[in-house]
Amino acid sequence: MDIIPLHVAVKQRNQDEMAGLLGVTQGAVWQANVNKRNIFIVKDGEDYTAFEVKAVFRTKPDLEAVTRLISQPRLEET
Repeated sequence: MDIIPLHVAVKQRNQDEMAGLLGVTQGAVWQANVNKRNIFIVKDGEDYTAFEVKAVFRTKPDLEAVTRLISQPRLEET
């Protein structure tokens, strides 16, 4: 399983291709990317999904630190 930020995924592929893999429009991918939303793409085999990290309940977590943790390569379990 790979987890990468949306802006990286769009550089590796194009917006049209990412949109098709995620089942959304190219415009939705463009808008999320332009607005610098904290969206991550999860590639699990041939399946692609996405999730967004954001603060809730008036909390102010260090989203940059969370992003770094999520983006770190993982060691595969043996």
